[in-house]
Amino acid sequence: MKNNFITVFLLLIFQFAFGQGYFQQQVNYDIKVSLNDKKQVAQATVLIDYHNNSSKTLKEIKFHFWANAHQSQNASPLAKQLVEKDKLDWYFAKDDALGGYSNIEILYQNNKIEWTFEDESKEICTVKLPEELLPKKTIQLKINYQLKIPFLISRLGHVKNEYAISQWYPKPAVYNQNGWNTMPYLDQGEFFSEFGNYEVDITLPENYVVAATGTLQTESEKKWLSKIAKEQTEERMQRVGSKEITASPNLKTIHFSAQNVHDFAWFASKRFIVDQSKLTLNKDKTIEVNSFYYPESAKVWQHSNGFAQRAIQYFSEEIGEYPYPQISVVNGDLKAGGGMEYPMITLISDTPDSQSLDQIIAHELAHNWFYGILASNERKYPWMDEGFTSFYEQKYMKAFYKNSIGQFPPFFHNKGDFSDNQIFQRLLTYQNKEESGSLSSEEFSRLGYLNAAYSKPAISLELLEGKMGEANFKKAIQHYYNIWQFKHPYPEDCKLALEKGSGQNLDWLFYDLLQSNKRTDVSIQKVSNNGNNWKINLRNNGKSKIPIPISFFSKNELKKTIWLEPFVKDTTFEIDDFAANKVIIDAEGISTDCNSNNNYFNSNQIFKKCLPWKVSMLPKVANPTHNNLFLTPIPAYNSNDQFMVGVAMYKDFIPSKNWETYLMPLYSFKTNSLVGMAGAEHFWYLTKSVFQKINIGADYQSFHYNTDQSYGYFDRYQRLHSWIEATVDSKNSIWNFGFNNTLINQNYGEGIDIATKNMNLK
Repeated sequence: MKNNFITVFLLLIFQFAFGQGYFQQQVNYDIKVSLNDKKQVAQATVLIDYHNNSSKTLKEIKFHFWANAHQSQNASPLAKQLVEKDKLDWYFAKDDALGGYSNIEILYQNNKIEWTFEDESKEICTVKLPEELLPKKTIQLKINYQLKIPFLISRLGHVKNEYAISQWYPKPAVYNQNGWNTMPYLDQGEFFSEFGNYEVDITLPENYVVAATGTLQTESEKKWLSKIAKEQTEERMQRVGSKEITASPNLKTIHFSAQNVHDFAWFASKRFIVDQSKLTLNKDKTIEVNSFYYPESAKVWQHSNGFAQRAIQYFSEEIGEYPYPQISVVNGDLKAGGGMEYPMITLISDTPDSQSLDQIIAHELAHNWFYGILASNERKYPWMDEGFTSFYEQKYMKAFYKNSIGQFPPFFHNKGDFSDNQIFQRLLTYQNKEESGSLSSEEFSRLGYLNAAYSKPAISLELLEGKMGEANFKKAIQHYYNIWQFKHPYPEDCKLALEKGSGQNLDWLFYDLLQSNKRTDVSIQKVSNNGNNWKINLRNNGKSKIPIPISFFSKNELKKTIWLEPFVKDTTFEIDDFAANKVIIDAEGISTDCNSNNNYFNSNQIFKKCLPWKVSMLPKVANPTHNNLFLTPIPAYNSNDQFMVGVAMYKDFIPSKNWETYLMPLYSFKTNSLVGMAGAEHFWYLTKSVFQKINIGADYQSFHYNTDQSYGYFDRYQRLHSWIEATVDSKNSIWNFGFNNTLINQNYGEGIDIATKNMNLK
């Protein structure tokens, strides 16, 4: 309590001494756009009302012209990032695939005003105001422009005459207590924009179906979409059955309205199937739910409307009521991932089955809370939207798919095994490749971004929920939502809101997990149990300090779980009069503890601190409570030993660890003998070295090789291959160095007699 008081006191002093506290600008748009689907051009006029809610007088406004990122195959930050991520389609794109703005006019009271681009890619623009914009005053600017719509390689673009129109109009950058927040368009790295109200007129050929942010206001279009939604199969196929549908020569103008959002996107196709329904959130709130999808996706997407309803209902109960009047899910092409979120609407690529579709819909619609309503700076703090969203996606899937435990096939992943997020995070931790969550989106490697923005935050929030309990966690999240909805929270705002909502200090969550790559490794050092009285010594071998669950079992039945508060090096706790024989740190595998081998104690075992081994025929992912030994039957064949059967013996390999070993004995029916192979390799992943990885290993194999039937023998060879390798991983390249040694022993004239199948020496 004292620490929280001091923090608030210091913040107040800082605000008083250095300027205004929290404020938020308001930007309202009136946009009229006309689509020419023959030339792939949009002609637009934007009226922008910019409300200065700051205490500062503004002499200029910074704008984003993000579509200009598509003007070059290699010069923009987007183009360069695509090459860095080995996405080369854009680098080799033809010139007619490019896009961007032209014929730009910026006017004030119908007079042209001065503006300049700041950057080489012409994405960040400074508009000099003709007169100072005083605090609490508003200025209206008019922008005329033409947009060449690029071929779709990220989020904005077209594929023939299918359109995904996002980041398509000039937008003022966010201006807040940190100044102007300008940024270029990126594929890995999303956006940050001001809240406002939108009135948008879209003119295009009348047989296009349009899905957009906001609510449709044009009555004739509403009736047409309602008719489409009720189409019978024959009618539907007449309208959308062909992939080449000629655009109508007649044009229509449809109007959309959206309030209190910070972006507007729209999607158009002549081939959309439309599903419509209504969802009642409470007695006073009913929203429209719309799905737009292609005929070839109908087998899976016919369930999309129901999935969207369920997701909105679930997240409204868990986080806070959905505030907007409609939600739409759209099937379409997307090059920046499986789905992309916008206020009230999301674009989703094809999925192999309905469960996968449900999962992506849940993720993208959860973004309406974490991005849409809690509008953090996605570029600088990607975990604030992707991490929270990934956690609620995971929570949703657990609620509605009891047997679903990850992306792996069911035979690969048992209940109690580490989750997909755990596996991915542990893999990077083992290899010392985990990157700090404090980085901005563009600073991450691809894998580092996926972990720090998605996987690790989801793990961290699951740990928080486990420690708090579901009811207190829900209370804390809803407090955060209620305080910061329709605003721009920063990490410190999120932290203070969750702490106030829960009454707990959450330094560990923000400083040791979400914004860190500190390693977690808590071990059981010593256990003393006198009858039913327990004394347990633990050691923190890592650098992070997080709460840890300790579970007690009696004959494999869970009896009790207690939570230990974060500690620095060593700690001891005692439990009296409690019957148990087994103690496990993080038995459910919900923390970031990277070493399960030192988390176990069983008083009934000879080697009390050794994890037990579980034998399985098929490979599985790792489990926090046991080691896996896999014995998998293997058929094999070669031209000399011919048909063979045997068994492959190996241990956990997902995620891979420092030691990898295997043994594969085989029996050859042709030579009536044992053959096979074996190997072992050890990896050292280094941090304070020029080498990122050093590995040393050896493998052995022995088979028969002579095929000369007249010789009368099958001769055997043995090969021993050993190596030491080192990897230097710089920012732009990977260098591998190694030393390999191979020894081959051939037993000439010493083999197996074909006629008798007996070993015979010559």
